[in-house]
Amino acid sequence: MIVDDHALLRDTWGKFLRLKGNFNIVAGTGNGAEAIILAKEIKPDLILLDINMEPVNGFDVLLAIRRLSSKVIAVSMHAQPSYAIKMLKYGANGYVTKNAASDELIYAIEQVLSGKIYICKEIKHVLAFQMSQDDGVNEKNGFSQSL
Repeated sequence: MIVDDHALLRDTWGKFLRLKGNFNIVAGTGNGAEAIILAKEIKPDLILLDINMEPVNGFDVLLAIRRLSSKVIAVSMHAQPSYAIKMLKYGANGYVTKNAASDELIYAIEQVLSGKIYICKEIKHVLAFQMSQDDGVNEKNGFSQSL
């Protein structure tokens, strides 16, 4: 199931995933409230879930459906690790930014459907950069930078 408030994006992902990934798209909506109803009725294997939607956002959708057996990959324009961390804490199985290559989306879906957690390359790069810029960590812990 594809949940994103941009119809063109939903349609494009649906066509791409049917063609390249051989996936069956069982539902799509741009409305978070409708997504909750559809998820509970259909119980899809996987939900691609946007975060920024009105009036019910992706965080609230995830909280409402996280007890279902459906796997969830948050797909968002936000490349801040805090969004990915929050979605994973709320029960998502993966996080992919909308900057990701289409092949990465298919790979993420395959990983999540096989029971793994997936975080996209962009988020991993941002985290790695942030960690490399954190000079105070070694000093606070008493470790020498020259190790």
